[in-house]
Amino acid sequence: MKHLKKLKSLILLLTLGVTANAQPPPPFFDFYNPISSPMIDKALEIKATGFIRWKCDSLYRGYIVVSNKPEMGLSDDDEMVLKRTWEDSITVILHDEYAQYYKNILVEDAYYIEHSLDSSVILSNGLFCVGLDKPVNIVYSETLALGKAIEYTGSERVYAWQDDSFSGYWRFDSATPGIPYYPTGELIWARVKDSIVPSSYKLAWKFKIVSLDSPIISKHIYIDAQTGEVVKERNTWVDGFFNHLYYGNQYIDTRYISSRNKHYLETTDHDLTIKTREKESWGERDWKTTNLPSDKDDDWNNSHWAATASHWAVMVAGNYWRETWKRYGSDNKNKSIKVIADAVLTYGARSDYSDPNADYIMTGFMDKGFCAGADVIGHEFAHNVIYYCTNMSPQNEEGFLLESYADIFGFLTERYFFGYTRNWTVGEDCTEDRVRNIQNPKLNPPKTTSNGIAPPQPSYPTYYMEPNAWYNLDINQLFHHNASVQNYCFYLLANGGTQLNINVTGITIDSAIQIVHYVIDNKLVGPGTDFRSNRDAWVYAAEKIFGRCSNEYRETCKAWAACNVGTPCNCDVDPSTVPVTICDKDILRQQALTPITDINTSTMKSNDIVIYPNPTSDFLTLNFAELQYNLLNSPKKIKIMNVQGATITDFEIKSNEQTFQFNVKDYKQGIYYITINIDGRQYAFKFIKT
Repeated sequence: MKHLKKLKSLILLLTLGVTANAQPPPPFFDFYNPISSPMIDKALEIKATGFIRWKCDSLYRGYIVVSNKPEMGLSDDDEMVLKRTWEDSITVILHDEYAQYYKNILVEDAYYIEHSLDSSVILSNGLFCVGLDKPVNIVYSETLALGKAIEYTGSERVYAWQDDSFSGYWRFDSATPGIPYYPTGELIWARVKDSIVPSSYKLAWKFKIVSLDSPIISKHIYIDAQTGEVVKERNTWVDGFFNHLYYGNQYIDTRYISSRNKHYLETTDHDLTIKTREKESWGERDWKTTNLPSDKDDDWNNSHWAATASHWAVMVAGNYWRETWKRYGSDNKNKSIKVIADAVLTYGARSDYSDPNADYIMTGFMDKGFCAGADVIGHEFAHNVIYYCTNMSPQNEEGFLLESYADIFGFLTERYFFGYTRNWTVGEDCTEDRVRNIQNPKLNPPKTTSNGIAPPQPSYPTYYMEPNAWYNLDINQLFHHNASVQNYCFYLLANGGTQLNINVTGITIDSAIQIVHYVIDNKLVGPGTDFRSNRDAWVYAAEKIFGRCSNEYRETCKAWAACNVGTPCNCDVDPSTVPVTICDKDILRQQALTPITDINTSTMKSNDIVIYPNPTSDFLTLNFAELQYNLLNSPKKIKIMNVQGATITDFEIKSNEQTFQFNVKDYKQGIYYITINIDGRQYAFKFIKT
């Protein structure tokens, strides 16, 4: 029993949420393995940030959570409930996510994820609460608690269930009858402090409260079930501001109703429905198609310019996620989207994911103009995606990272539309006061905060806890400000640069975003994530995609070290000394054992041969038109390999045709190398399968 008590203490330390204002330990806390026990002996590595690597075949899926809860430090009153299982298409790893319940009541933000291959757990991560010992003492009923929530937000306000017009704002589709929204309470263990520890939790009723008068309120209110006090509140929307760009003439897929001879701002594309309305329609009763902006011939020109710009931008964002990541809607279940254009907002744009039937995106103005560009809506669309994947929320360091992830995907949405990197700034066409520059955050210092006052710090930070730049959490919760640290880290990783005397060699945008997407899509980050655990997530993702100690892995470590989080990874190890405990069947670790040696990856392009499109989702074309005549007429030996160096296919082209196309639809998402040998010459390329 003695070792079991020590183990519980270790797990408790492992799963603690790091206090947001805590200084990072010098040097970075890499491994934490102070004791020996049957459970810990199965671990290959344990990180204080919540990541555990397991020895080969030492832990099988679900064993801990089903059969051995005490080794997790959990009691008979605790239960880990499987919420979802998925397999990512890049690494063929299976992911099982569990939520914690105590006395059959959900423990907010407590989760545990196992990542396994062939039923053997490779890695686990998460933050769950050890040592809960609280009574289920309900003094305030759901009805009494709701009264307290209304009293807190203001009994004089006009609430959604009191106004018939709300059915047109919130209900899935007012063409079908329904009852106006009325809040119901969910009894949960609410986390009211930063860390995932027993003292952070209170039994509370959670209500979704929406009021329609100005300013509009849409938030979760938590009422203590014993005292009736408000213990916390969380907005269900996320504010954002980005640039409004003039894109010229663009195509909008709209709905045509022949009986009325009009086109309406309603799009159904790949089962994703988008409906757009203008602010003056808020007082209307419903979202019927005939209440939407319309045009007689689908040639909108400048009519309904705010609605058409907003509607089009949501289409672009939806197309980016579908075509790049095979994701259908923000929830990947084709959840419909309702767009409110020309809204009166403190920020230029806003997203709301809390309606079970539809996501909302609202667009408005800032000091320079209208905020409905591709990166505007790309940012807001990404907020909803990130919520469904990770359940991250705008609080503490988690909030800084959340805004940064949305920034990055907003930037990528605009890049997807143009087909190239147009710029690295967000907000330049929408605001002069709060432009954010991903490439050089210092170049555009903030002039005001979100409430219009002078900023407490004069510039955006480029590294963690940077003096005279970093915001403390008690200053207005300005999450966009400190988001610039991860923004700049992403730029360093993609394009390279030097900071804190650490030189980073860029790995390209397309490689960097593979890492970022893997982190989000497989929930390597979540509630309670801070910069240290976030850094570990990026490093782990780089290893899974590109291989341990690959160039991409090394540069990921260096990029974060250059931002004052962690240290460069130590890869100066003889591969023959790699422990035999690493699973032979885990092909994703074999990069350390079988590095690619037959490709010169430093030169990945040629003026003589062009490959396109890159990235591609279906076909890859080789263009030999610029080859010399004798080479064009020579046999061409083609080999395609994955990032581990394994040959996917090889073949020979004997014809002298100037272009050759082959099918990669069945390839898994990821990065591939292609070599072309012609008459003793070798050409090497890298392409991405999306």
